[in-house]
Amino acid sequence: MEKGIVKQAVLVFMICALAAVIFGLRYYERQAAGESVADETAYGETAPENKDVYSEIGIRLPGNWQQKIMLYPDGEKLYAFLPAGADRSNLHWSFDENKYEVTCAGRGIRNNARVAVFDGEETVQIRERNEDELTSYRLCVLQSENIPAIFINTESGSMDWIHREKGNRESGTFASLNENGEPVYEGPLEKITGRGNSSWAEDKKSYTITLSEKAELAGMPAAEKWVLQANAMDATRMRNKLTYDLARDMGLRYAVDSAYADVWLNGEYVGNYLLCEKIEAGKERVDISAEDASEETDGYVREEDGAWWEYVGAQDRRDGYLLEFNERIGEEETGYFYAAGRQVEIKTPKQPTREEYAYIRDYARKLTESTENAANSDSYLEYLDLESWSRLFLINELSNDTDANRYSVFYYKDKGTKLYAGPIWDYDIAWGNDTLGKDVHCSFFRNGWYGTLYDNPIFYQSITEHYRGMRQILERYLNESIDILCDTIGSSIRMDDIRWAHSGGYTRRSDVRQWEDAVACLRDYMRERMEYFNGVWLSGETYHRVFFYSGDTVVAVTYVKEGDTVPGETLDYVAKCLEITDWHTQDNEVYDRTERVYSDLRLYV
Repeated sequence: MEKGIVKQAVLVFMICALAAVIFGLRYYERQAAGESVADETAYGETAPENKDVYSEIGIRLPGNWQQKIMLYPDGEKLYAFLPAGADRSNLHWSFDENKYEVTCAGRGIRNNARVAVFDGEETVQIRERNEDELTSYRLCVLQSENIPAIFINTESGSMDWIHREKGNRESGTFASLNENGEPVYEGPLEKITGRGNSSWAEDKKSYTITLSEKAELAGMPAAEKWVLQANAMDATRMRNKLTYDLARDMGLRYAVDSAYADVWLNGEYVGNYLLCEKIEAGKERVDISAEDASEETDGYVREEDGAWWEYVGAQDRRDGYLLEFNERIGEEETGYFYAAGRQVEIKTPKQPTREEYAYIRDYARKLTESTENAANSDSYLEYLDLESWSRLFLINELSNDTDANRYSVFYYKDKGTKLYAGPIWDYDIAWGNDTLGKDVHCSFFRNGWYGTLYDNPIFYQSITEHYRGMRQILERYLNESIDILCDTIGSSIRMDDIRWAHSGGYTRRSDVRQWEDAVACLRDYMRERMEYFNGVWLSGETYHRVFFYSGDTVVAVTYVKEGDTVPGETLDYVAKCLEITDWHTQDNEVYDRTERVYSDLRLYV
């Protein structure tokens, strides 16, 4: 008896120890990735139950492919999530009569029977035929409006394999309806796979999809590869869309086109998504040369400075380059090099040769050297496109994207051209939606190649001139575009909120969960950020930068009018983010907060 108790105690101890190790590793990984871990239990002492189990009872839509929509049980309610344009007078029940007995509004229901039109909530009772228990629900039929619908059915009929590991993939079928419920495209799905870095840990996940042939989706140019962005950490679901549109309106070439869609996976509604063009080389995407290799590869080579491929025979050097700042390169085989102290992935050409790797690496190093001397020389203009670089700087600065120049930052170059900035990607934690970016007076993105460009008169003039036009666009967004988006996706967001009410994802970066409140916070942040830079760049007064350092790394920057002191709330805010109490000068003296600013200032942890 005592031995049994001891064994149980040892087992419990081992389980607890294992759980502690797993939690510790997860905490360390998220800290290393720069992700906030402050609020794991936004809903209370324990995370809410993950309600992702759909009923086997469904409603079948009319049409050639007879798509079945599974019903979603949530407490006493059973939800039917319908796409925009679906004919509610032509819906049919779909379930296994050998397994289930179903009644609705007191009437027995047969498989394939027509569903009555619901104006409110009806009582549905479900009993498994081999069980005595009868489960009652209130059936709630919700329908989206204004946006397309996407239906993906995998060969296995499940997403378990895809969700087991991000790199897993599966084929299936793909279909899309427009906002009027009319079929737009239906065909084989070559593959669906998960995507995202920190966002992959969220319940609501993003995906990359590859069709078997090019197709126009949601009015966008035909392509095979698309991205379904979940926006799982943005309660507004708007930050990516607004920023992609902003880049397009500013004239940044190859800005990502996007459109909202409701998505069903194997008949299960998974929410409101942003269907996006995938950033890749191609005629309808980033139009640079992207020839495939003409010789067989002879192995992957990884050295301290980067990685490339060796080839069996001679390989002509390809001239189109698509680059991504990506600090998360791990053991996967990909071409990359280092520039400005950061990893840069070579997205195009695929499997770069040693010569291609060396060429773009050396080009980037020359560019880095020239930008580091930008305060004294205009030589950087030999290597970069001024217009696109100043526009990207403004987008990152105004949005206060804390991932800028670390993750998902793209550049491209073709034969005989300079290096262009863009396309932009992944702004779900921008515009105040992150602990590090909530103060409108403080920028938290790392400088990267932009470290000293701000000190160059030509670059400074370029950003201030472009900002005048950007300000007009932002005014339109604040007064019109956000309201239009709200009207467009409001019904979809209502369904999405119910589907993901259990998930803490939307409060991972901000504790504002209600959609209307989150949109108001976004609007306020955009307005206050714009007003702040109106003073910095358009007032005619002199502003100086205050750099906050941790070691040799600039972690934050603020702008202070000449003769003013650094605002105490900004000093305290950045200190709190870094978990320190005092700031020090270069001489390691405690900084005097009454000191007035008459030149750029550096403060240290």
